[in-house]
Amino acid sequence: MTGEVQKALAIPSAEVPYTVVSIPIPPVGPKDVLVKVEAAGLNPSEWKFRRIMSRLGIVSYPQFPGTDGAGIITEVGLEVKSGLAKGDRIAFQGWYTEERTSFQQYALVHGDLAIKIPSTMSLLEACTIPLALCTAAFGLSLPSPPVELQPTYAVSEALAKPYSLRGGAGRKGFWEDGMENSATGEPIVILGGSSSVGQFTIQIAKYLGHSPVITTSSLKHVDYLKGLGATHVIDRHDSEEAIFSEIKTILNGAELLLVYDTVDSPHKQLHIDYLSPNGVFVNATAIEETVELKDGRKVVGTVGLVHLFNTLGIEMYKNLDKFLEKGIIKPTRIEKLSGGLEGIPDGLRRLEENKVSGFEASG
Repeated sequence: MTGEVQKALAIPSAEVPYTVVSIPIPPVGPKDVLVKVEAAGLNPSEWKFRRIMSRLGIVSYPQFPGTDGAGIITEVGLEVKSGLAKGDRIAFQGWYTEERTSFQQYALVHGDLAIKIPSTMSLLEACTIPLALCTAAFGLSLPSPPVELQPTYAVSEALAKPYSLRGGAGRKGFWEDGMENSATGEPIVILGGSSSVGQFTIQIAKYLGHSPVITTSSLKHVDYLKGLGATHVIDRHDSEEAIFSEIKTILNGAELLLVYDTVDSPHKQLHIDYLSPNGVFVNATAIEETVELKDGRKVVGTVGLVHLFNTLGIEMYKNLDKFLEKGIIKPTRIEKLSGGLEGIPDGLRRLEENKVSGFEASG
């Protein structure tokens, strides 16, 4: 199969829109598996892809997007030791090189960073997991910045420097032994509960025992979010003052040490002010707004790229199958797109225009 031609979605140049191109199926490295991609996920990072690459000074072309994928292993490298075999169904997080992105028919995946998925889960469901779950988990468990990158692949200084300034709340990973109900009785506020990252953050918070689990969302999602583990859902259309007042009422005097903004909301200062002294405000991406911090409060922008923090990523992925098997971690709700690779650009446009609540998948 190596050397045969496949189709992939690419950005050929700065002036050319997304285009389906023909590229070789890559040879399998000793630590890789080759995956026939059956489903690819679309998330906000995809429509921001050009802007992110430009901001990081990565302006060479062609560029290949695609960070969420799922499929079937067709070949296994000689040094893969994670128990993977031909025919296994996996989900994976792509990387920004031609042979490793998810918007193509075949992709290389590092053997230690493949998520085995249960037989009860479809590949479309599985492709919702890699980036959003990682962003939720890393936001809680990366240390405070600056952090030392542990890249799977070589990264440029332009890429390494800004991401070394990302971080998290410094909590132990939910996948570690003894973590179930370890945060019993500790409140958490999750802004944007119906987003992909929000859905996974709620599930992690429930497993850890956080209570109350307070989230903001459109009220049409109340029953669904409470099913995931939210105890209170506040209408995101309310005024900031009304939301703040309702959170204070729910807390009833309890300390609030953790707020996770999964949707990069505006008015960061108001949300930081929810926190008790020494609390941590986590944002799902870099924080560009200037904020004032008092009484030991901390603010961190996080990132969910396993290929930049692969020690943490490998440990999480290694233990994830049991959480999926038991239904402790469930995939997000999806909207299936038609048209295969050709249908992805329109899906990205709809994401950019905020016409999607949840997750889009192509398969």
